[in-house]
Amino acid sequence: MRELSSDLKRLSGMAFGRLKHCGPLLKRFHALASEIDRCAKTQSGLKNQIQNRKSLPREIASVPHISHGAKIENPNLIWRVYDWLLVPFMLWPIDFEGLAGDLLQRLQHGENLDQRFYLLLESIAEPPPETTQRAVAEFERDVESGRYDEMLKQREKYEEAERALMNDDDLMATWRTIKQNFDVTKFQNRRGVIRRRVSGERNFRENWNFDWTDERNQFQTIFDALCYRWNLYDMEHDRPILLKISVNPTRHGTIILIPRHWSLDPRRDLDGPSSTSSTALAAQKNPARNTPPAALKSCPMQRRSGPCGKEVARKA
Repeated sequence: MRELSSDLKRLSGMAFGRLKHCGPLLKRFHALASEIDRCAKTQSGLKNQIQNRKSLPREIASVPHISHGAKIENPNLIWRVYDWLLVPFMLWPIDFEGLAGDLLQRLQHGENLDQRFYLLLESIAEPPPETTQRAVAEFERDVESGRYDEMLKQREKYEEAERALMNDDDLMATWRTIKQNFDVTKFQNRRGVIRRRVSGERNFRENWNFDWTDERNQFQTIFDALCYRWNLYDMEHDRPILLKISVNPTRHGTIILIPRHWSLDPRRDLDGPSSTSSTALAAQKNPARNTPPAALKSCPMQRRSGPCGKEVARKA
């Protein structure tokens, strides 16, 4: 049963501003629910799947109706997109926020979905099990706040490296020079954070081509070089943030990043089974293909060195 108020409440507890991004889309789906079913060629099994339009809040009563020219082959495929909007962002295989917005716009403009669009909808799998979603949603909240500390047994080892970074005169002098050449506030997010480009799966790199044609690309290239030289993840105002060991469940598997400045002793450095990250890993549909932090030493691994650290993945 899809119910708007409970689904919005669920989004409000998720990381990365999910209510702001996906809440309006859920409201549009609910406002158009009866019309999606009306336009469908077959409606078997859809009754009582979603609340009646008359019971919807007034705030979404103004959503445009679906044009009478629109035809929907299989409404279950439409609602599957809705269901994915409630899944933790880490598990999204494609941009469901963008897909949902485009889909709703097509329906409201009376456009029939073409064969390729239906091929896309039919290719989308059902969302992961609820247990997986809950575990990964909890882990996302830790990632959003940068809480990887629970993975480390020897917190003082990281703190020592962090203190050395804060006292690095060359780093701070270089950062001051960057600020003299750029208005860095233009590149900060609302928390005052500037991030480098991320390392990709198997060390593939998007937006990699050198581009010196505008200020933003010039700044980002200089900032990426700075982060590599001093092993940084980002800058929070004037505070450099040292790379930490991280474990991230993704839509295709789990990526473990060991920063290149870190001399890893898995048994002494990493805490595993009780951590949120391990819970998230264990909740994956095929746990045999995941590698919890505590098992790093005993499991056969292949390592791919990236610019910022070692990306670790289990052998296929």
